[in-house]
Amino acid sequence: MMLLTLPGVDLQASLLTPVLRAGETVEGSVELNLDAATAVRGVRAEVFQRELTRASILYRPLVYRMPVPRLSGRTRSGVARTELLAAAQLLPGAATLPAGRQVWHLHLPLPASALATYSGLAVVVEHELLLTIDLADGRRAQRWVPLHLWTASPPLTPPHPVEAGTHRGDLQLRLAVRDDTLDLSQPLRFTWQVANPSEVRLGRLFFELWARETSRHIAATDVSEFRGVRHRLRLA
Repeated sequence: MMLLTLPGVDLQASLLTPVLRAGETVEGSVELNLDAATAVRGVRAEVFQRELTRASILYRPLVYRMPVPRLSGRTRSGVARTELLAAAQLLPGAATLPAGRQVWHLHLPLPASALATYSGLAVVVEHELLLTIDLADGRRAQRWVPLHLWTASPPLTPPHPVEAGTHRGDLQLRLAVRDDTLDLSQPLRFTWQVANPSEVRLGRLFFELWARETSRHIAATDVSEFRGVRHRLRLA
């Protein structure tokens, strides 16, 4: 999405993938098309991380570091902090570029400490690739590309299976999970067992996965909690 446009200047980005883990590298190419020879001061690529706490959904123009239209049409307000995660000067110095197509390779390693992309009730974490071309006359064109980051790959450790059970009379229900650590980018695998020797008539059987959000994820001074995410799977 173009944030700032200039006539005769078209800035494009092509990524291998917009979904990465922290610690991985943003790979792709940047293409610049000029209608005429143009004096350029620089072309750069930057990856930003934006943390927003005490977020509330508002229907009005969004302003953080600069106006950024969001694809969903819903905007957020709150306490924001923007951090530059990676940057590269594609055209390091001033030059007069000829009319036509210019292509640069994009290689931006991300820090392993980057937060995961997250959109909750009170906490929002966003990531974006921002391409900027500065012309010699002071004008600027920019393109914004949203990114989605997972946390860094955890170290390989043996799985730690866990089990839990409950009963009412001789009706017993047991649930076993392969590992007590859940990677949200991977499927959750579990087994369940019902023992019903008295053949009690059962109504419905559900598996529910709850996610608890707390703004302590970002700011230790804000500890409001919400249980706003639930996934329900009917088993029987």
